[in-house]
Amino acid sequence: MSELAETLLAEAKANLARNELSNAARLAREALGSFPEVPSALVILGISAVLAGHAGEALPFLRLALALRPDEAPVHLALSMALRESGDVKAASHHAVAAVRAEPGNAKYLRNYAYTQYCAKQQAESVAAYHALRETGDWTFKDHRELIRALIELNRLDEAEAEVIAALAQDPNDPE
Repeated sequence: MSELAETLLAEAKANLARNELSNAARLAREALGSFPEVPSALVILGISAVLAGHAGEALPFLRLALALRPDEAPVHLALSMALRESGDVKAASHHAVAAVRAEPGNAKYLRNYAYTQYCAKQQAESVAAYHALRETGDWTFKDHRELIRALIELNRLDEAEAEVIAALAQDPNDPE
């Protein structure tokens, strides 16, 4: 890959981190113009489309990225998100599992897996994944909320109540 393509991808990632989705997609497309099979550019295009609310448009980019890099957790994560948002929760779950297996203990992948399992009506697996996520130390108020929802659906009300108390005790200035 050329230095220009690497620079474009670095700028695309920075734009994606700032939620400047159209700029991120434009820069990733420019990188693909020179090197049409750069998995990271395809993932940036896919994630940009998912975050912009166009999950269906993300799927071709992410499937090509997966074909090029079938064992990379970020590709599985992005594909899981796109499939879940497109309504294919079963396939999303498969890729969420693949991401966690590729990088066990990664909070981002555990969070995605927990939420995907919740969407797939697999609340027991969702609860277990949220507990594993808590062990990573990367725990937010939103994670409390999602865990509480899963516990309530499982009719584990005592545990849900304890989570509500823990969530209320969390830093009230937490932006999540």
